[in-house]
Amino acid sequence: MLRSIIARLGLAVISVVVTLAAAEVALRLLTVSPGDYRSLVLPDARFGHRLRPNAELTVSGVGGVYTTRFRTDSTGFRSRERGLGRTVILLGDSEVFGQGVDDDATLDAAIEHLIGGRVVNLGLPGIGTLAEEAILSEAGFPLSPTAVILFITPGNDLRDNINYGRMQPPRSKQRLALADRVRAGVQRLVIWAPTLAGFLPTDQIPQLAEQWYSGPWVDKGLPLMEGAIARMATNSRQVGVSFTVAVIPALPQFEPSHKAAMFAMLPDNIASSLRADPRRPQRLVESLCAHHGIRYIELLDEFSRLATEGVILKHPVDGHLNARGTAEIARIVASAL
Repeated sequence: MLRSIIARLGLAVISVVVTLAAAEVALRLLTVSPGDYRSLVLPDARFGHRLRPNAELTVSGVGGVYTTRFRTDSTGFRSRERGLGRTVILLGDSEVFGQGVDDDATLDAAIEHLIGGRVVNLGLPGIGTLAEEAILSEAGFPLSPTAVILFITPGNDLRDNINYGRMQPPRSKQRLALADRVRAGVQRLVIWAPTLAGFLPTDQIPQLAEQWYSGPWVDKGLPLMEGAIARMATNSRQVGVSFTVAVIPALPQFEPSHKAAMFAMLPDNIASSLRADPRRPQRLVESLCAHHGIRYIELLDEFSRLATEGVILKHPVDGHLNARGTAEIARIVASAL
């Protein structure tokens, strides 16, 4: 009898492990950058990874919704030598890099068109705030900027901050405890199931829910984000550089059809949390900025207003900014500079 119970428990454990492993593989395949940057990715001791310098690649959005060709500069960033005068540094991930737009419609190009001077794009796909801190120190400050703008992406920055430690020396590693990893794995499977089954229109829905409304990611990742932001702000003040933070809204936060799908398909407890606190990423980031005396720029209100008017600001499946989205962010940011 006891042997039978143990055998059944063993099979149950194996079943859960196999299911979670299969889900993890599926999710990795689903969330790989559409253009597949792997041919250009180089390991980097401080950034986690970087892109090969002086390289070109054509990136296609999910389902071929868009195609973008980009070129990296001599340092591996998507930045070009432009005008003279004051220099503004942009930090962020693939949204700042310009995954979904051509060179003339990236955030740096759009902001530079409005304010003049030189705006430098130090965005890098697949990174979080800790890596952005390293980029500012090693690639940003040497340019003697007058201003730095950090853009937060709600869908993956918290996870990227925790994963960042895996490529760092042991003293810097930030990993979830085993119990947290198991809990996060189970919740991830539940949250991502509708997307894997094809019922949700974009992976930004489960990303937002997983990172900010369930599991340990916000508990473990937000303090890492806050620490990095506080250090960047302090270091900027010490050299007389203004430092500003903005959160680029996730697609289901403002686009009506994606918002409706999110509430309809996510588990009730998570959907209820989203309804009760729909601005949680913005609220938490704005709060930590206020605590540290850092200027914060709100983008969600204007994105929500434009979306109700039928303006399309992001590509519908992978959720990256389109040219109109970058132009609107540039307009808001330029007025604040």
